[in-house]
Amino acid sequence: MQSNLTIKSLSLTITPQLLVSYAGATWDFHRYHYDPQFTKKKLKVDKPIVDGQMFGAVISKHLISELGENAFMINMKLRYLSMVMVDETVKFDFEIVSSRLVDKNTVLNILINVKVETDNRNVLQPVEVEMMLKK
Repeated sequence: MQSNLTIKSLSLTITPQLLVSYAGATWDFHRYHYDPQFTKKKLKVDKPIVDGQMFGAVISKHLISELGENAFMINMKLRYLSMVMVDETVKFDFEIVSSRLVDKNTVLNILINVKVETDNRNVLQPVEVEMMLKK
């Protein structure tokens, strides 16, 4: 098993361009994600909010980038705790909590803490991910 693996933290500032790019990739053009007047009226917040599924995509992309193209996700468990808005910066901290061999492949259990940097607000409950590193 590969015991010396680490996964770098990731900081991501939410921009209108990022939300529109994600909307284009997923065909989710709900006004919550780009229209500040709509979010103010409907949600009583001043800025557009992140599509919750985007964090799963960000986590997946970062893990594959860090662990290599032979890595793939087996499972992800995540639960949202708070909204994130445009202009907030979110920090993802990754910890490999265990590893095991499965048919000569390494399976990593990873815990991810996701917080807004300015107020240390938890965005998600700690995310649990299983990644397999194929030989």
